[in-house]
Amino acid sequence: MGDFNFSADDQENVDQFNKLPQWIDVWTSLMGSHNHGFTFDTETNLMIKSYCTKPERARYDRIILHSQTIIPVQINILGDQPVANEEQFQIFSSDHFGLTAVFQKKKID
Repeated sequence: MGDFNFSADDQENVDQFNKLPQWIDVWTSLMGSHNHGFTFDTETNLMIKSYCTKPERARYDRIILHSQTIIPVQINILGDQPVANEEQFQIFSSDHFGLTAVFQKKKID
């Protein structure tokens, strides 16, 4: 889990993830591939416009899982709201948004 700086648009990253067939990307598993779940977003996090000169939206941060005992049941983005406003400038806790997930034990048949 973490800030992988993993871009789904970068073929090298896709190839690396495909080498881990038993691992799942918790976001796409629960939210579907149609829900982008951007964790880096110049449209939302205006604070990063000071150093990011072009628009960028990406899901760099991920929670990946390989387990035979737990399953993901919920995932959310956190830190996507400003923590303060200073004279027309919104302050976010980071340039990336975080992820939080809830897991439960698999039921044994």
